[in-house]
Order: sequence, then structure tokens, then C-alpha cells
Amino acid sequence: MDSGDNRPSMPRRLLMPVLAVILLAAIPAAAQGARDITTLKQRADAVEAEAARLDAAAGAAGQRHNQAMDRVDAARAEAARSRRELARTKGQLAVARQTLSERLVSLYQRPDPDLVDLVVSSGSLTDLVSRSEALQSAAGQDARVVERVRGRRTALIAAQGRLARAIDTARAEAAVAARERVRIRAV
Repeated sequence: MDSGDNRPSMPRRLLMPVLAVILLAAIPAAAQGARDITTLKQRADAVEAEAARLDAAAGAAGQRHNQAMDRVDAARAEAARSRRELARTKGQLAVARQTLSERLVSLYQRPDPDLVDLVVSSGSLTDLVSRSEALQSAAGQDARVVERVRGRRTALIAAQGRLARAIDTARAEAAVAARERVRIRAV
């Protein structure tokens, strides 16, 4: 080869088209790589968004679970109060019934005198008035005992209702809490 010749040598002449072909082939590959990176970034963003959604769902389920457990605790406390009230009311009802029973036995064994018996057995007008007032007082006391029995019976029924509602509420809230635990585990 002559030094004045500016033409590339044969291997160089072959090398240029090969390099051009390689470069032309690399451009779409680089573009494909960029698309792959963009696709991977989009997938990563989608995974992060899904993770955030699942985290929020788990947090919300956890909060609902905790609220349900708070309601379970409150219902259990109400049930305990209702049980104590029920026991107290049963005791009061038993005392009122016993008092009424004793009064009924007393009336049966020794009935209150009627008006004729009062007039005949009284030695004076003062004695008659005094005995009459005593009978009226006893009758009023009898009425109060009967009313107390009725009131205690009504209170007993109400306490039983509150206890039943508290138990039902505790069971329902425990079921809600269990469902929320399942949701948390599913996330």
C-alpha cells in the first residue's frame, strides 16, 4: 500500500460496514431495553401501590377489630353489671315476697276486725279511732308490700332483658372481631 493513498485498507473497509450493522442493531436493542426498564418501573410502582392498598386494608381491618373488641369488653362489663343487678333484684324480690307471705299468713290466722268488731271491742271513741288508724296503716303497709313485690318483679324482668341484650351484643361483637381477624390474616 502506498502512503499517499488515502483510501482505507481492506480490513478497515470491511470493519466499517460491520460496525454500522452492529450499531444499527444496537439502537433497537437499547430502545427495547429502555422499554423494558420502563415496564419494570411501572410494575414496581404497581406492586408498591398494591402493597400500600393492602397495608391500608390491614390497618382498617385492625382498627375495626380493635373497636369490636372494645365493644365486646363493654358488653361483657354490662353483662357483669346486669348479673349483679339481677342477683340483687332477686334477693329484694325474695324479701318482699317473704314479707307479703308472712302478712297473708297473719291475716289468715288472725283476720283484721271489721267495723262492728272495732266498735264493740273499743272501750272509748279514742280507742276506736286509734284502732281504726292502726288498721288503715296496716292496710297501707300491705299495699306498699304488694307494690314493692310488683316493682321488684318488673325490675327483675328488666334486668334479665338487659343481661340477655348484653350477652347478645358481646356475642355479635366477638363475631365481628373474629371476621376482622380473618381479614387481617388474609391481607
